[in-house]
Order: sequence, then structure tokens, then C-alpha cells
Amino acid sequence: MRDSQSPDWALLTSYLAGECSSAEHDVVQAWLGADPEHGRVLRQVEAAWHGVRPVTLPQLDTTQRTHDLFARLSISPDRANQARPPRLRMVEHRATSARTPAMRPPSFARRAALFASAAGVALTVGLAAHFIASTSHTAPRTYSTPAGRRATITLADGSSILLGPATQLSISTNGGTDVTVRGEALFTVHHQPDRPFTVHAGHTVARVLGTTFSVRHYAADRAARVVVVDGRVAVHTEPPRRGVRGQVLSANMMSVIADSGDILVAPHIAVDEYTALANDRLVFRSTRVADVITELARAYDIVIRVPDTTLARHTVTAAVPVTRWSAADAVEFIATMLDAHSVQSGRVFTISAGRPAPHAQPKSLSPLPQDSHYGR
Repeated sequence: MRDSQSPDWALLTSYLAGECSSAEHDVVQAWLGADPEHGRVLRQVEAAWHGVRPVTLPQLDTTQRTHDLFARLSISPDRANQARPPRLRMVEHRATSARTPAMRPPSFARRAALFASAAGVALTVGLAAHFIASTSHTAPRTYSTPAGRRATITLADGSSILLGPATQLSISTNGGTDVTVRGEALFTVHHQPDRPFTVHAGHTVARVLGTTFSVRHYAADRAARVVVVDGRVAVHTEPPRRGVRGQVLSANMMSVIADSGDILVAPHIAVDEYTALANDRLVFRSTRVADVITELARAYDIVIRVPDTTLARHTVTAAVPVTRWSAADAVEFIATMLDAHSVQSGRVFTISAGRPAPHAQPKSLSPLPQDSHYGR
């Protein structure tokens, strides 16, 4: 970075847009820490960025001005056109197989800043407005996983998000990171005080204060669940409900936020059971069979039927290692616990009461205490 009188506008705008690499982020952080005046410069830039309306800039002779730009920045055209490293990576998992395609969003911030320098102007209010029209109004990035699959997303700042099966997630950046989850996701976030990280799930809003935590809210769930592994997360309802105060969760705490707006907090929980997604497990603690088959169907991309409504109301306490057991093993294991048996027809399994069919029970079951609940 240069001094406060002539900062690197390209790098600053990439930083504000969340588009810079980890190394560039460290450069900006070091520049900010070197002089309080640098922080004031950045705040002025951000204020101009967020506080103006879009404007139309005049057409320019870009050939000559680009030549002038390269001379001013002391770089060659070849270096300016070098591809930047990928900023986002998605890894999809299905059983033991995985594929890892690389993805990269367009660098609007860098192009906006280079355009400003080529035009021979400072980062004025007009340019900031043009920058907003080019970036913050673009559609959020959207990711989804089908039933039976997971995905890992790595953000530009090094934060990561593990998506559970049958989950939809959208990410937008505008002075911070806003994430909307429909399903289940495990977050590991690198907190930056000047760039808030907020997660929306149903009527629940979780503002991250630097942490590892999970959020769950599927369409059929009657409440959202936030579990904090470490760090802190502030949760509240959206829209705010009269008489309902937000809560700040710390490590080993869980909050269940009902669709009615009630917020319940449980301290000193066994977080491993609620973040089993990271270990390819499903953990059930005194869970109704109707909810167990919903989770198994989502994890294995299968259909499970329990015609006997009395059987469906029973509860189960068990752990199922999804990637080590086949769908047939998992379903038959649950059926055996109920003194029942299962019949498979393609992707459809039917659990019926009665003596289980002869079957080798899967090993490595970890017994769990007979209390608490899972999911809903």
C-alpha cells in the first residue's frame, strides 16, 4: 500500500467488496494498523461508497488512458492481465467420492478502481456510486445440494461453510457478508470487525462475532436451531418480536428459535452431537421414528415409509455413520431397534412391525444417553 495521501484505490475497493485474496487482505490490515489516518481514509471511502446514488460516467479514450495508468502504477500490461487466484472452492461429497471444481466470481471492484485511475480522477463520490451500481446490485451467489450430497464452500477471507444434504444457500456481499440458509450448514468464520457476517434462517438472524457454529432450518422444521462450537453468535428474530430479547451465545450453547418468535437457550450442550454433519454422522437422541426416517431419507436420497402410525411415534437413540453404512444397512438397523423389519424396492424402503428379517447388524454403534432431542 502507498501512504494515506495516495492509497492503492484498486486494493481498497477490492477489500471493501470482499474480493481481495488472503494475502491482499493482510496487506490492507497492515496498512490500517500502521497509521490511524489510514483508517480515516478507508472510512471516508466506504462512506462515499454507501451514501450516493448511481451516476453515468462519460465515455473516455481508454487506449491512451490505460497506457497512462500502467505508467502510473509501474506495472506492465502483461502483469495487469494475469489471472488472480480462485477465491471460492466448492467440494461436493457423495459417499466416498468427491469432485472439486474451482469457481471464481468476476472482479468488479478491481476493474472499477482501474477505470478510475485510467480516467485520471480520485475515488470521488461519482465513482463510488458507479461502483455500487456495478457490484452491490448484482444477484447473490447461490449454492444448493441435493438429497444425499454435501458441499464445502470456501470464501475469500478463508471462512468456510459446509452444506448439509438438501440445502440451499445464498451469499451476498455489501460492506459485509449476508448468508441465507434453507436447510443445515456448519460455519467456520474469520471475524472482521469492519465486515459483519450475518446468517438468516427462517425468522432467525445470527450475527457472527468470530466463531464456529451450525444453523439448521429446513422447510418442515417448526424452529431454527443455532449451535455454537466456539466464539460467540448474537441471535434475534426477524422481524423483531415485541417482548422477545435477542441472545448472545458462546461456546457449547444452543438456541432454538421457534417460528412463533420464542427464543430458548440451552447451555453446556454436547456440541459434537449437533455438528455431526462435519463427521458424516446422524445422531438421534430420543427422536421420534417419523423424524428419524426424514433425516435418513435426506442423507441417503431415498424414500422411507412406515405405514404403522404407532410405530412411527416410537423414539430412537442411535448414531448412524452415513458414509460407512449403506442406506439398506441404516434402515435395517433402525428397524431392528424397533423389533421390526424393512423391505427394499429400488430407492423405496418400507419398515413394518414384526420380527426383523435375518441381517447382520452393523458394528461401531456408539450408545447415547436417553434424553434430549434431534432436529425439531
